[in-house]
Amino acid sequence: MAPPPRRTLHARAGTTDRVRNHHNPRLPLVDSRRADRIHRNSLPTTTPRPHHRDIRSLVRRIRPRLGAMDVRYVEYAPGELPAVLKAQVLSFLRIVWPEGFTGELRYRDWITNPSYEPHHLLYVAGDLVVSHLEIVHVDLPHQGTTYKLAAPTSVLTFPSFRGEGWAGRLVESACRRIEASNADLGLICCDPHNQPFYAKTSGWPTAPEATVVADGFPTGQAVLMRLLTPKAQHHQADFRHSPIHLKDEL
Repeated sequence: MAPPPRRTLHARAGTTDRVRNHHNPRLPLVDSRRADRIHRNSLPTTTPRPHHRDIRSLVRRIRPRLGAMDVRYVEYAPGELPAVLKAQVLSFLRIVWPEGFTGELRYRDWITNPSYEPHHLLYVAGDLVVSHLEIVHVDLPHQGTTYKLAAPTSVLTFPSFRGEGWAGRLVESACRRIEASNADLGLICCDPHNQPFYAKTSGWPTAPEATVVADGFPTGQAVLMRLLTPKAQHHQADFRHSPIHLKDEL
């Protein structure tokens, strides 16, 4: 006897084709055209890579707008540095000077101790920091006399703008501002290999005999100093031959 005819998976002619999932026959019938559409939509799609001529055209359109962005000089009084600029300076310092953001200072969200009344000088392009410097103000007890000290610190320039003189201009502006202030002395503490740069841009004399102690430890920094008032000038020998004790490294 011939075997009974095999039951078709398709409905009668003129109706929508239906297919069954052979991996799990208990699942309901699915419209075959819908299944095919689902299959096509589940395939990974790739975006064609732009042709190299298209990339060059895009760069030509963008470059003039970037090149035309003006770099401008701005200043901000203590506590007034905008958050968008402050975040960039902080991020720079956390990477370049990580030892200042460790231990108890791991969550530090300030550039310099606010009690030092930092006055910020910057070059910016829109909301982007090009270069930054701040002037800090400290009451300095030294050999029985207290002096008003002003010092440039947190000097930085972002890598893509280096070699264009931005930091040098900031140092020069800061030193002229300090000289016109009521400070008794201006002080620059820097790594020894940076001493020629600061001597050239500040115009201040080096003090090779002077040493700086911060938080109880010698910093090993080179020192440049400008004595601005008769009081400071009268005690010139004290600064050159007695350690200058600071609470924090500048």
